Amino acid sequence: MEATARISAARFNSAPSGVTMKSHHVKLGITPCLRLECTFWLEEDGWCGDIESSGIRVHAPSFVAAKNDMELELGEHIGTLLKAHGNSERGRAA
Repeated sequence: MEATARISAARFNSAPSGVTMKSHHVKLGITPCLRLECTFWLEEDGWCGDIESSGIRVHAPSFVAAKNDMELELGEHIGTLLKAHGNSERGRAA
């Protein structure tokens, strides 16, 4: 994938002869690849998942649902941390 990204970037940044590429800003969401150790286990009423370091715990009827819920909870947790960090940075600048 890294090689593909480099090739795509090279194609995007190169312009046909005689054409000037203009710079502009693009704002879009990204999904980072972040590997964390999660523990999942089966209980009588469904699957549980836990990330001890963050205090995140999920419960769902299936393993796939528990994994998806864990990804969503982790995303929300990271978003909250980033927002809190941004607020604290603005508070220091004022």
